[in-house]
Amino acid sequence: LPPTLLSRFDLIYLVLDTPNVQSDRRLAKHLVSLYFKDPPKRSETTTLSIERFAEYVSYARQHCHPKLSEDAQTTLIEGYVQMRKKSDGKNTISATPRQLESIIRLSEAHAKMRLSETVEVMDVEGAIQLLESAMKKTAMDPRTGKIDMDLINTGKSASARRRTQELVVYLRDYISSKLATGSKTFRTLEDEVMKDYGKEKELTTSDIQSAIRQLADENFLNVTGHGANMTLAKV
Repeated sequence: LPPTLLSRFDLIYLVLDTPNVQSDRRLAKHLVSLYFKDPPKRSETTTLSIERFAEYVSYARQHCHPKLSEDAQTTLIEGYVQMRKKSDGKNTISATPRQLESIIRLSEAHAKMRLSETVEVMDVEGAIQLLESAMKKTAMDPRTGKIDMDLINTGKSASARRRTQELVVYLRDYISSKLATGSKTFRTLEDEVMKDYGKEKELTTSDIQSAIRQLADENFLNVTGHGANMTLAKV
């Protein structure tokens, strides 16, 4: 999904299919059991049928409309402020008003589960815990280890954008001095940039391609071809 759609969800979790002997064996046994001639009986520990659960949810949605208590409001505001404090100055944003709205909706949903007409502190704390857990999975910049909502809102972290801009400045100077005339293949340029600049900055091919696209958009470079087969010439 594009970032414009992802940012509209209150909770986003990554579901990874990681090999695990125990869980794989348990899943395999369950699937195979579905094809038994006499399938095993279901456990008697089930206390709520799907139909009954659906009725419960429907009732809560129609008849339960909880309002924030004063203590819950205070906890909500303080929780949001604490999330904002994790921001790294002006470069990284760890929470936005959209996350505040998410906490409110999740708190209300938590209260509805109890068929409560009041959103209590416990509901807000549960909502904040859910949101922070999801953000650590989907909005944490792997390079900095910090929450950066730009990863969800734009698809690119603040540190990645900063690295791209630094690379654009380097490439502009590099191309002006070494590619004033003629052309050069992307592979050749990549090798030279990696040797002179990339090792220190831990650059990837994708980083260089992104910077080249920006220079082309600025009409500084003329680019023909795609990907590793690009040919570059200064405009």
